[in-house]
Amino acid sequence: VMAKSRRNLYLAIATLALVLIGLLAWLAARGYLLQARETQLRNDFLSTVSHELRTPLTSTRMLVDTLASGQYRDPERTKKYLDVIAQENARLSHLVETFLTYSRMERGKLKFDFHHCAPAEVAAAAAAAVRERFVAAGVDFAHEADADLPPVDADAETLSTALINLLDNAFKYTGADKQIRLAVTSRGDEVRFCVADNGEGLSARDRRRVLERFYRADSELARASGGSGLGLSIVSFIVDGHGGTLEIDSMPGEGSRFTIVIPALKPQSDGHQA
Repeated sequence: VMAKSRRNLYLAIATLALVLIGLLAWLAARGYLLQARETQLRNDFLSTVSHELRTPLTSTRMLVDTLASGQYRDPERTKKYLDVIAQENARLSHLVETFLTYSRMERGKLKFDFHHCAPAEVAAAAAAAVRERFVAAGVDFAHEADADLPPVDADAETLSTALINLLDNAFKYTGADKQIRLAVTSRGDEVRFCVADNGEGLSARDRRRVLERFYRADSELARASGGSGLGLSIVSFIVDGHGGTLEIDSMPGEGSRFTIVIPALKPQSDGHQA
């Protein structure tokens, strides 16, 4: 009996040791995989930065060299080249701002400065930031806001950045006949910022993954449009920071509708906002 008891004890100790070894191995493997993933994300980030910055810089340099050579004196063609240079410069500025925002977000340095804001003004700032580029590209762009919208407690600059990213995404994922709408409405105790387009839409798989860092939908427009794959992950981070939600309504061939929903400030009994 004692021998059997010792055998059972040894077996229990051996089993526990195997479990502990297995647990340590799993923790080590998990740590390695997380480190490998972080390394891969950093490499992806650097690769994306270099690739996306190179394209507008190369395009701009070629056009500037062409104009500087004096080969083209036709005012119409010169204006066309200058328009392209302006568009590439705007694209470059947006890319740099995107990468800086992502970098601050990753390092925990992206802080929000909350104030009582008028939703219509936040949306107007985003519309103003993209309007020149949209007009130059012939986009059918409309921007509207309901009257008497309740104020929101928000960081107006970063919330406007989120809307600019959504508008930029709509621009990239629509074809030649671009129709983009920015609307601000209220429903109950929520304010809704909606960006809708007539683009190619998203598959179920893309809808599940579209907020991941560096993820880009595998489509002809996606490959042609460029982009960092960071815009929507930044939008998601900003929306979360405002205690809101991001709704995605999209089907292949039917366009997309991205809606930022954040809480409205509740009026107090004395007529002031909470």
